[in-house]
Amino acid sequence: MDNQKRISPFSSFLFHLTRIDYVTYSTHLKFQSIVTLQHTMIIFINIENGTLTIDDKSCFATNGKVLLLTPGSVIELTDVDKQFSFYQLTFTVIQLGQQEPFRYNDKLFSNQLEYTIRPFSPFKHIAKELYNLQSDEGNQSYFKQQSLFNELLSMLFEHQLQTEQLIDTTKTVEQTIQYVQQHYDQQLTVKQLASMAQVAQWHYREIFQTITGQNPLDYLTELRIKHAKELLQQEYGPFIKILFHMFKM
Repeated sequence: MDNQKRISPFSSFLFHLTRIDYVTYSTHLKFQSIVTLQHTMIIFINIENGTLTIDDKSCFATNGKVLLLTPGSVIELTDVDKQFSFYQLTFTVIQLGQQEPFRYNDKLFSNQLEYTIRPFSPFKHIAKELYNLQSDEGNQSYFKQQSLFNELLSMLFEHQLQTEQLIDTTKTVEQTIQYVQQHYDQQLTVKQLASMAQVAQWHYREIFQTITGQNPLDYLTELRIKHAKELLQQEYGPFIKILFHMFKM
């Protein structure tokens, strides 16, 4: 039996924090575009409403929003109401290949650029601590800084993983809804459908209601009544019309 655990694809990456800046802009100052030379993380911490473009793609900037950008990205702020602030973390990614290590400049995961972290306070606290450590000197401070940076990345990757799992779970529930639509005339239970979707029954009910606006049993009942009416109309439609005219007379 093979008891080896699957190795994470990130095990071949080394992340090195180069610097962290705290940037503040007021409405009377013109925002200059940012061109990233390395992997860059932008953490918005003091902004109410803002619109920016990343490589000509528009997105909103709000508190708790995190941007993860590859080298060569261009950021431009097009609209902001008041003063705003953000942390800008610049870091290098080294991939350990089969031969020599090389600098990795591609996306770390998915094509997503922006992330909304909840809860945001722990994430913000680590960023602030990282910034304060930057002025300290010595090996101990350096290792603590790198450790905190890895913790920050870990929180971001965990958030991404949970998002991907939620998307996958929603898809499996949607597939069971299609199954219900095709097999409504069979005996179906929430336990059976949740098992098909591979989620807990309570979680299945929540996702099902979010998608359809109804709980599974009400949705199934309404579907059966609808098809029963259609069947009656097809088989006894002419007879029902005759009865209607007779009693109307």
